[in-house]
Amino acid sequence: MHCRICNNTIFKQILTLPDIRYRTSKKYFDIVKCEHCGVFITCEDTHIVNSEPYYSSDYGPFIEEKHKSKSQQGKQTVTKKISRKFQPGRKSIFLYKYTQIALSRLSWMQQVTIRPESKILDVGCGTGIIGSHLADFAEVVGIEPNASAAQLARDKGLQVVTGTLNDFNSQEQFDLVLLSHVLEHLPDPLADIQHIHQILKPKGKLIIAVPNVNALERKIFNKYWDGWDVPRHIHHFNPKSLRFLLRKAGFEPGQIYYEQYSLFARSFANWLFKNLPYHKRKGKCKFNLFEKTWSIIQPLLKSSSAIQVVAERI
Repeated sequence: MHCRICNNTIFKQILTLPDIRYRTSKKYFDIVKCEHCGVFITCEDTHIVNSEPYYSSDYGPFIEEKHKSKSQQGKQTVTKKISRKFQPGRKSIFLYKYTQIALSRLSWMQQVTIRPESKILDVGCGTGIIGSHLADFAEVVGIEPNASAAQLARDKGLQVVTGTLNDFNSQEQFDLVLLSHVLEHLPDPLADIQHIHQILKPKGKLIIAVPNVNALERKIFNKYWDGWDVPRHIHHFNPKSLRFLLRKAGFEPGQIYYEQYSLFARSFANWLFKNLPYHKRKGKCKFNLFEKTWSIIQPLLKSSSAIQVVAERI
């Protein structure tokens, strides 16, 4: 086996774990660390895992919120934050450095410019929660491999191609490409990032958000850390390996941002209620006040369960 990012063949065994979230298999999967670039890799029978058979019909990003009121509230929050930042013809500026938006899952908005003529590609757009709102400010195309999720995104008015980057043969060039919690699912991340390099305009921006394998919560909960999501997550990144990948593909990564994102409650539930289905288990442990406070503290410690970066095409 060789690393698909750096071609190294020397790995360190980290741990072995089952599909804790969705139980799509009774197999155990190994996670190894590449000794050269530092990426963690999910393996099955000594090979890099093929994750395609392990996506369940109730996989979270492929379905809508079950409770309409919560879904609407989430969309309104996204719309409000996007509306503050993406005003036609204006450059996004860092106004909220120490507020929630600056450290949230949308903090990349502080570093990009969106204009009405901008062209955005949302790779792995899911049901179109973010992409459909970005489409109010610029031209947006989504790519989504799951047909049901792609249709839900179209129902929101988003233009979506069903498939993967390999199926995307557009001759257009984009100003901005978004990979929000998608990179970890890709079997060959270097090839896909190089593909994105080709379809980005000069000085175009690539936004990436991924789980952070260096997270303190990962070290606390070990195999029960909810960020693993094995075997659907193939590659697991930390700041070092993410920067390595981007530079090898021809990008200059900007500052790493640590999200206000805690998996403490869900990871604790994975351990305490491991015999329950995931959708029932994750609501069993509620540490609302603690987790809200903890999610603010983690970025200050540079130990959040998710990181993001804006990289420029060079």
